[in-house]
Amino acid sequence: FPPPPQCWVNGVPSFDILVVNAQPTSGQCPQFNNIQLNDLIGKLADKWRVICTNPTTARNAFQINTSIVRIGALSTSCKLIIGVSTGPIYLTFNEANKTIVRHILLSPMRLDYGPETPIRTHADVESVERALVEEGWL
Repeated sequence: FPPPPQCWVNGVPSFDILVVNAQPTSGQCPQFNNIQLNDLIGKLADKWRVICTNPTTARNAFQINTSIVRIGALSTSCKLIIGVSTGPIYLTFNEANKTIVRHILLSPMRLDYGPETPIRTHADVESVERALVEEGWL
């Protein structure tokens, strides 16, 4: 389904934050809490245009039902990427958006794609929220 009309500019999806809110099913983030993530998405969607890749209970956020390839393409149109370290998040790492800030839920491992790709890895949603406050997103 396409994003709502307010998320289109000149025929291209226009939004601020892409949230890859897939469930971690391989133990990559043991402290993950979906309720907390939905609450965080709601807070962000009160201030920003937010698109989620999976269903969410967050108010004002738009859920897009699309392929992982399209998620990669959409990731080039946003200002911030937040996501669980699952298959779809890796399509957001591409040459066209390597300087977009990412907050990835992954613990105890870390991701490092070099100095040009700003990644903050978090053990839980509370850590993501604190970082977003520091960065002025919340």
